[in-house]
Amino acid sequence: MKTTETASNIITNAFNKWADKKWFQALVVIVVIYLLAAPILGPILSGMIQQDSMPTTITQTLDERDKNAREQHKLNFESSRQAYALAKHKMQDYIIPTQSEYIFLIEYHNGSENVITGIQFCRFDMTIEVSADKNAYIPVEKFRDDIVARYDLLLSEELAKNKILYYTSKEFEVVDKYLAYQLTYVNAKSYAMVNLKDKTGKIFGSLLCISTDNENIDLLMVRELGIELEDIFNTNIYVEK
Repeated sequence: MKTTETASNIITNAFNKWADKKWFQALVVIVVIYLLAAPILGPILSGMIQQDSMPTTITQTLDERDKNAREQHKLNFESSRQAYALAKHKMQDYIIPTQSEYIFLIEYHNGSENVITGIQFCRFDMTIEVSADKNAYIPVEKFRDDIVARYDLLLSEELAKNKILYYTSKEFEVVDKYLAYQLTYVNAKSYAMVNLKDKTGKIFGSLLCISTDNENIDLLMVRELGIELEDIFNTNIYVEK
């Protein structure tokens, strides 16, 4: 008890001694203001600090996403470039073995969709075209973002079942009059076509070979070329996606 009284007396004497000092009075005022204002200003200041740090965090996150997107784009582009370079070279190599004057690669993609049913309008591009005559005119712009539903052959069950389809020019006009009309510039005598599939069995494209000299397209070589193209695209593009 004596110790407590002594400590209390020391504090009281110190307070009495400094009470008339201006610096002490100012210190007391500051302490009182702090104690009263801390519960109010604390959350406000804390919020301001957090808000200041948020833009930096968001910016860093967006920058990281952009960087990752750019890196992924580089990888995808390089993978695609290699695949199409290999495919085009392979198709050119098979011009003579397949006894074709023209070989086309058709690839399917999704377009817009029906606003009511939600069914997508399947479209295609003729992405690679090679010919025996490298100076031959190939108006491939006819087949840019074209609609699959226009072509009976592309919709046929026979083609969907991965069969190699062969037609003379007269037969082809009956099977798909619109496609025959689109290809009149080549003066074809025969056609051969087969679908290309990924490793899951889904169709990603079609291979079309055209002969202008004879009606003897080598279907075994067409099938072999199809397998070569499936290997190229499965390895370089579709597996990575």
